Amino acid sequence: MIKPPKVSHRQGSKVMISYCSCQYDLAQKLVKGLIARRIPVVCPSMNIHEMIKIATQEARVVLPLMSEAYEASQTAKYLMSYVDEAGIPIIPIKTQANYSQSGWLGVICAAALFIKMTNTDNFEQKLNSLAEQLHPYISDSRGEDQKVETLVDETLAQGYYIQNGEKFDMTFDLFVMTNGYIAGEGNDEIGSFVINGKYTRLSGTEDLEFQFKKHYIGRHTVQKGNINTAMATGVEGAALIISFDTVAYSKSINCQKEFTYALQLKKNIVPVLLEHANNLQNTWLGNSIASLNTINMQDESQFDSSFKALLQRINIALKEKEVEDSDRSQVITRFEGGIVTGKYCQYGQDFDMVFDFFSLREGRVSGQGNDTIAPFTMAGYYDNEGKVCFTKQYVGKHAVIYKGNLTCDNLGGFKIEGKWNIGDLTDYFCLESVSTGKANIWLEITLMNIKPTRSTTVFTHTTIDSLLLPSKKEKQQLLMMSNSEQINIDSTLTTLDLHKNVKTITESTTSTLGHDLDDQRPAENDQNQQSLMQQRLNSIQKFDRHRNPKIWLKHIIEKFDLLQLSSLERNELISEILTGDALIWHSAGYYGATTLAKRYAQSYIKGTIFPMLFHSARTKDMVIFSLLLLLTIQELCKSM
Repeated sequence: MIKPPKVSHRQGSKVMISYCSCQYDLAQKLVKGLIARRIPVVCPSMNIHEMIKIATQEARVVLPLMSEAYEASQTAKYLMSYVDEAGIPIIPIKTQANYSQSGWLGVICAAALFIKMTNTDNFEQKLNSLAEQLHPYISDSRGEDQKVETLVDETLAQGYYIQNGEKFDMTFDLFVMTNGYIAGEGNDEIGSFVINGKYTRLSGTEDLEFQFKKHYIGRHTVQKGNINTAMATGVEGAALIISFDTVAYSKSINCQKEFTYALQLKKNIVPVLLEHANNLQNTWLGNSIASLNTINMQDESQFDSSFKALLQRINIALKEKEVEDSDRSQVITRFEGGIVTGKYCQYGQDFDMVFDFFSLREGRVSGQGNDTIAPFTMAGYYDNEGKVCFTKQYVGKHAVIYKGNLTCDNLGGFKIEGKWNIGDLTDYFCLESVSTGKANIWLEITLMNIKPTRSTTVFTHTTIDSLLLPSKKEKQQLLMMSNSEQINIDSTLTTLDLHKNVKTITESTTSTLGHDLDDQRPAENDQNQQSLMQQRLNSIQKFDRHRNPKIWLKHIIEKFDLLQLSSLERNELISEILTGDALIWHSAGYYGATTLAKRYAQSYIKGTIFPMLFHSARTKDMVIFSLLLLLTIQELCKSM
């Protein structure tokens, strides 16, 4: 075993210049100018792997040459995403006149002080100012031993991660471990990512402890809190929003998102002016607070009176929130958060919506994301009946109203479908959660938890679409699952006493059942047929585990057809029949089957039956589904 090097976390000692291809000449000019001023500088080639490696090993501070071309560069985006995640200081240089950074570059450089170098006439003067700003970073690194200690320096590393029992590969274009730091860049099925972190040696051992973050470019970070979710949660639960308004606040994208979201929710907002209101004219913040009752705290001599006024507003808001919470009816939380996909249609074309987060909690819709138009926030309401209405507010732009219906499955997922509208424009939209589980895992859990029930409940409004046992005209499709082989039955047949169910069946037929004509029976004939039905019901045979299950199922369905039973009545009866020996046969048969047979059968059946099961949590439906599944499994086992 190779003894690992002594791990000491060292920052680099050089100024690193980040540029795009059209800025090469300017980058070289900066290198010469900084070297002439005794500033150690490095300017890597246009290779993202080399850039990340140099940033890890040598960079004390990074100078991005901001311009429209730089902002459009994917290489620059990759590098600066890593630099930002690694916490390397940034001093932006604005190299284009009348340019204002936005998007990913605006977020990364939002809090940094930049230097403007757009005019060659005063280039030397600006270079002197830049050198002065760089000296604090460089001076504290001089005198350090800059020996590079490399544990791993690979460009062909491979890896994987496991989620919900499934393995996902990661392909690395770069992976390095040097000077106690970890850096890398690669791809997986989610997208492109960069990683950064640290490694340390455990005390008294030669083992290394690792910790790093995986940042998906333009998406999310693994092992890092979501600031968007945190902001939304804070706004939603707040009795009062207090904004401390300054020019810096108005330039913050996160502040703008948070404030916009609070306006959407019609939250009680108290703007506190820390600078003169004239400084905020013609900004989103100035426009937003123009109609609000502000509190002025610019004058320190008036601080006590201003603070007293603010305290009064806070107390009033807290009392109002208490009343609101007590009066609000409890709406079921439908979706705490997770992966959500969305799209909207316009002019015959579909447009994707990418979400940073989305939730349906206690009657409130909240979300945030991006689409082809701009970043947006979502806020609105839903009820226990599934009616949904929310507003999609594009940051700094227009708003769109969404109305639709919410459906939920038994696995915690949801789907919202409806119409959006802006004035007279309207079209279809859809939002849907993405389950990370696998259907076959859920099916096996369902079968393990199945229990026989004896139900005499009358369901007079159940639709045939939600039931799993077919009517007469659907019978042939079901029987295709069985082969034509006939097996002799030599066991003794026992009859089933269904007196308790006769009353349920005959009384329930006065109402129309299902949507199929084969499921209807005239109510006036019920009285005359009652004695005949009693006789026929008593002739229905329980399942004997020594018999062939296919023949038994065929026999039962024929009996149901002969009695002209509706799908509802069939489901009521089948749960009575599949008990005792039948349930033992079912369990033994299923868990004795091969994994391949079980999985193939699940895939075969779930295409038509499984979707309906999501809309029905009744045990009798699950019994029928599992029975059909087992029949298919047994046929597969015979042929394997």
